Amino acid sequence: MSGAPGTAPPALVNWLQGGGLQQTSGLLADSSQVLAGRSNSGGPNLANACESLAKNVRAAKAYQPIPDETTQRAWAGALAGFDHGAAECVTGTKANNAGQISSATKEIGTSSEALKQVMTRLSDLAR
Repeated sequence: MSGAPGTAPPALVNWLQGGGLQQTSGLLADSSQVLAGRSNSGGPNLANACESLAKNVRAAKAYQPIPDETTQRAWAGALAGFDHGAAECVTGTKANNAGQISSATKEIGTSSEALKQVMTRLSDLAR
């Protein structure tokens, strides 16, 4: 991607403004809800948060790729972690399996950190 110094590449601007910013922000909010639910002893709030995250991961995976190869790879990795973690969290909350929930929320936490790095890179590229 290239552009004039200090000018964001048009494809990246289109990705962000066309829904990419909404996707990244939504996933970060969802993962925060999951992690808050975990620390509040789980229950229905955690189950709902995990289901919401799973739904929004599907939407993010269906959205167009980030027009920067390095950032897209990191984004795909974060989405894969969220996808697996959310699915395990949903299954674990339905089965009331504390070990599965713990493993799932750890994966979601790791994916959340990866997403923050993607967001930082997007911000840097958009300058």
